[in-house]
Amino acid sequence: MTSLKSSSYNGTIVVLDDDDLVRDSLLNALQLLGFQSTGCSGATEFHALIRQINPDVIIVDHMLGGVHSGWEIAAQVRLNRPSQILIMITGYPDADLSTRIEDTPNTLLMAKPFRLSKLESTLADAFALLEPIQ
Repeated sequence: MTSLKSSSYNGTIVVLDDDDLVRDSLLNALQLLGFQSTGCSGATEFHALIRQINPDVIIVDHMLGGVHSGWEIAAQVRLNRPSQILIMITGYPDADLSTRIEDTPNTLLMAKPFRLSKLESTLADAFALLEPIQ
């Protein structure tokens, strides 16, 4: 596990979660960790936002309400951004989802609820994927 404290990287993150409380809490936590972050609650707003912002990391709730699941949103993102770093968050982790995440490049899983330290370590792992291998 990488530490954000040992890195001077300060990236941009977009959060897609349809639960206002979860999204706002996550955005506050990201701000505490020093990240520029923006959140949205739906697919249409999300796609417009990532075109505008070009985030380093995207955090997506797996069980979004509405037409699209987080997994479908991630697949749509990968059509235009095949190397985009994604963190899938879920309150219902299971072996099938874990396997799918492990088999998908540049994708990490984080189970809800999570502590700030877990968010920090997952983000460190995500940003480590952006660093060139030497």
